[in-house]
Formats: sequence, C-alpha cells, structure tokens
Amino acid sequence: ISGLGSGVYDVVASDTLGCTANFSIALNNSGPIIANIVSLQHEKCFGDQQGSISVSGSGGVSPYSYKWNTGSTDSSISSLKAGRYTIEINDASGSGCKTYQSVLVLGPKEPLTVRLESLTNSCYNDSIGVVESFPRGGFGGYQYSWTGTTQTSRKIDSLKNGLYRLQLTDGNGCM
Repeated sequence: ISGLGSGVYDVVASDTLGCTANFSIALNNSGPIIANIVSLQHEKCFGDQQGSISVSGSGGVSPYSYKWNTGSTDSSISSLKAGRYTIEINDASGSGCKTYQSVLVLGPKEPLTVRLESLTNSCYNDSIGVVESFPRGGFGGYQYSWTGTTQTSRKIDSLKNGLYRLQLTDGNGCM
C-alpha cells in the first residue's frame, strides 16, 4: 500500500486459514505539530480578567487534544488576567507527538488611581484656585473630564470656590 496521507488506519490481516488480526496504525508524514495562535486578547483594565487566547494545531496527525496550564482542555481559554499561559497540544498518532506554546497576556501593571492637590482661594470672590491631578497606573494616555469647569487638562486653574470632580480615563477607556 502506498500514497497514504497522515492519519490513523485500521488494518485487518488474514491468512489462508481464515485467521484474522485487527490493529490500528498511525502514519505521521505531515511534519511536526505546530501551535497556531488564532486570537489573543489582552486584559484591558487592571484586574478585569478579560484576556483570552485561542489556538489551533497543525502538522502531525489530527485531531488534536489540548491541555492548558489552567487545566482547561479546550482550544480556547477566556476570563484571563494578565500573565503567562502554556498549552500542550498532542496529535492523534499515538506515538506521543506533542508541542508546547507559551502565550503572554498583557495588561496594566497597576490599577488606575489619582492623587489631587489643591490651592484654595483666600477670599470669597477670588478666582485663583488650582486643582492638580497626579494619575498613576492604568494604560497611560489619560483623559481628564472635570465637573464645574470646561477645562480638560491634568491641572485646572483660575477656579472660584466650589466643588470640582474629576473623571479620569486611561488610554484603554478604563476609569
């Protein structure tokens, strides 16, 4: 027999006396198993566990079995926090052919926080008040939305006495 592709073949052998033997044989002539990253979603906001990874196997003998270091046996995992994840992909050859792939899910290293410092007016009708914000964490690219003023920068000034609130958003849209 020649020209067979990779796969598992069932063989039935018989002799002239009518005795038969059944066995399966796996042929693997399609090269090594390769782990292909189909999709990778990083964590958007610190600790939101919105990361996901999807992989597929190729080469070797299909179908493939999957085992993540999380214990999952699916080709995709989700609800991931930032960190390194490893998958083992085995083929169906029965000869122990496998490959490993490590995937890094990125995310902000710190939660988004802000410290505020203010300089208040000395007199009732003064307009020399200042509020300065010092953001930290998140994904950078900060946007500032203040109530009580139309200013949109890290530092607001020429303020009358009153209440000013800041809504701080990072470059990923996290607040």
